[in-house]
Amino acid sequence: MFSLSFSRFMKFSLGHIGLELDLNQEQNLLLTQSLSWP
Repeated sequence: MFSLSFSRFMKFSLGHIGLELDLNQEQNLLLTQSLSWP
């Protein structure tokens, strides 16, 4: 019971971190694109 909820929690936190990283990558891409504009 405990291990199941713990693994579920780990999956959720890892997925959340992955989402944050994806958002950061998109923001960085937008930043570099806007900076590269003349």
